[in-house]
Amino acid sequence: MAAIGISLSFFLFCTFVVHTSALHLTTAPCSGVTEEGEVNFLDIEQCEAEPCNLVRGNTYDFSASFLTGPEPAEIGSITTGLFGILIGVPVTFPGFNETDACRDSNLECPLSANQENLYKLKIFVDPEQTIPISIVVKFELRDNTSGRNLICRKFQVQVV
Repeated sequence: MAAIGISLSFFLFCTFVVHTSALHLTTAPCSGVTEEGEVNFLDIEQCEAEPCNLVRGNTYDFSASFLTGPEPAEIGSITTGLFGILIGVPVTFPGFNETDACRDSNLECPLSANQENLYKLKIFVDPEQTIPISIVVKFELRDNTSGRNLICRKFQVQVV
């Protein structure tokens, strides 16, 4: 009976570890864009290997850890952008509309200079608006006051 309890505990532990695993994505800075902040990591919680397989119809937990730059002293209005790059052209990720990053994430605005931040977003891969494709995703957080990018990164995903 004790062996069954241990086996069940081990199974539950393994299930928890699998469901909470995240892989820091390999990213590249966006071409021609100066980042005002410094990226620590970007990850998709359910991603176990790169490129991440995003299954149509599922929702994914996305996180971006970054340090704001030294200027400006406060950043009070931030927009999130999420795009797929098709033939070199950024197209808004299907089912995603630019959002107020101060309201729709984990950020506590206004952000201060040289502040550690953890941005969180749920991404739904809409099966009605996506096709199976390997694509580069562009993620950005823009300071609406200055128009500059706090962070702007690209990474590869596979929509299946």
